[in-house]
Amino acid sequence: MDNQGSPPPGKPIPSSVTELVMGRCEEHACQSDGAIREQEDGTRPSKDDVEEEAAMRRKILLSKVKITTMADVRMSWQRRSEEHLESQRRNPFSDEFDHAHSMSVCLKKGDKGYGRPKEGSATEKRGQRAHRHVRREMEELCLVIRDMGVQGRDGLRRVTFGRLFEHYVRVSDKVVGILLRARKHGMLDFEGEMLWQGVHDHILITLLDDKMT
Repeated sequence: MDNQGSPPPGKPIPSSVTELVMGRCEEHACQSDGAIREQEDGTRPSKDDVEEEAAMRRKILLSKVKITTMADVRMSWQRRSEEHLESQRRNPFSDEFDHAHSMSVCLKKGDKGYGRPKEGSATEKRGQRAHRHVRREMEELCLVIRDMGVQGRDGLRRVTFGRLFEHYVRVSDKVVGILLRARKHGMLDFEGEMLWQGVHDHILITLLDDKMT
């Protein structure tokens, strides 16, 4: 019988994967620490020093080791299975769709999270990236207005829509959409509900807060 890889005589076989990993980490720590210390000062370290160094190295090694047992894997798959079944019961396009259950657990208007993607989902992350991108575009537009605009007696800077459109359309063709969203966020203001090139070129765009840029 091949005895390769078997423990030496007198050493009991570990009863769990955790004990096995800890045992190997401890052996590795003792051997490596002893070798390193011996190479540094040319003398063999004492037993107490080796044990102290091994304990410290074992803690470091164990902090990097993630032990997964079959029970953990089974619980993980069980949780995924239950989540999938629950989502199918709420999915109107699924054969497992349960209308009564879906209506009982769905969020109502006014509930926390209503009309928003699930927390931690890929949809939520895409939405957050989109919001950051739009915010940058609004801030860039305000910077352009600050540089191009003329400061009035009230301290606010203004520029006509026609002049702004001719300049900023080279940067983005969504200048009107960005203006509308920036006004919604209180960053600037202008008259009217919509701006059309050629028709509203005389409309003044007012930068409300020069400090935010």
